[in-house]
Amino acid sequence: GRDNVRFAYMPTVMDGARPRYTYKMEEGITEDRQGMMIIRNEGILDLIGS
Repeated sequence: GRDNVRFAYMPTVMDGARPRYTYKMEEGITEDRQGMMIIRNEGILDLIGS
């Protein structure tokens, strides 16, 4: 069964355009697409494309 699987995440609080972290685990799955936000904020796609 699925009794041995737990989903947890650390919430991201947006402070304007900058992410801020609570460092507290919460149950469930987040939909905040944090990876893409970091990639955009740091200009990583521009670095790859140049």
